[in-house]
Amino acid sequence: MGDATNGIELRWREDYGAAAILRDGAYLGSLSLQPWWPRPEGEHSTAWVAAGLFHGVQPDDYVRVCVEEPAMAVDASRSAEMLEKTHRAIEYGPRGVPGPEEAPAPMRLSADAVNDQLGRVISAWVDALDDLWQVADKRDPDVSYSMYLRLVHVLNWAYTVVEALQAAWNRVPTALKVPASQQADAKVEAAIAEWKTHRHPPWNPDDDPTFKSYFRRKTKGGRPYKDWASVMVAGAFHEEFFGGVKWVSGKMRHSAAALPVELRQMAPGDEPRWKWKLVDAIAPVDKDQDQRAMYVAYLQERDVLGLFSWLVDVFVNAKHFLVKLLREAEANQ
Repeated sequence: MGDATNGIELRWREDYGAAAILRDGAYLGSLSLQPWWPRPEGEHSTAWVAAGLFHGVQPDDYVRVCVEEPAMAVDASRSAEMLEKTHRAIEYGPRGVPGPEEAPAPMRLSADAVNDQLGRVISAWVDALDDLWQVADKRDPDVSYSMYLRLVHVLNWAYTVVEALQAAWNRVPTALKVPASQQADAKVEAAIAEWKTHRHPPWNPDDDPTFKSYFRRKTKGGRPYKDWASVMVAGAFHEEFFGGVKWVSGKMRHSAAALPVELRQMAPGDEPRWKWKLVDAIAPVDKDQDQRAMYVAYLQERDVLGLFSWLVDVFVNAKHFLVKLLREAEANQ
């Protein structure tokens, strides 16, 4: 069954469910019912679509052009109409893909928008951590592949949260960063005074990484702290700790490092726990000596899950603190 116009012919199947498209007897392509998305959003509809090598439209390229949408049933009485539509669709060629919509540049994020964004990334990190817990609780050395996948997610989301919190701190005006930094100083000084009294053997705060940013700030004229973790005075979770996290995450992401944790007993009969491996078992040779040293100091041989579980409160408290500052900044404008 076929009709021809301007050299184009449709050769239909007996049930009119599809047709071969011919030009001067040579096969060009096919006409068939296919899903078709008239717009980027929303559901697809069913359309009659011509597909093939239509020379003169896009030479030597396989293209699809919509002949009829939504598709209606075809029988002998509509064959001539479909032939004309197919010829016209091939002649005009495929419609161009719509370009991006014009929109003004995004406005500066409000405090509420920052709050929402921080909430999303922290929630994603917590979800990834929950997934890691479920696998780790099996205490099975054979789950290394599952552990690897989930640990990658945890580290990636931890990096995202840290960067998002830093971006929030960077948005805080200097006029509010200064008193916030002074409040952090007071916490540090109180902690130093207490620790000097109760720690034995004698403890030197100059050697404690928790307070490095404090002493660095004192030598630089009292400029505000540059990173959010220093302002939070979060104990073990300071700038160098996150440098160690960044190092091990980078080794997994960029250096194809094996699983950097292992199931270990710290004493005979102890409950086995997942520990961070010795640094040489992850990357024997390394150019990132500073961050490598941070991994050794703050992660190596430590309890993986115990370490991360403390971070939940740190991230949430930092979110509340930073959003409070941003809302205060908006109120002062």
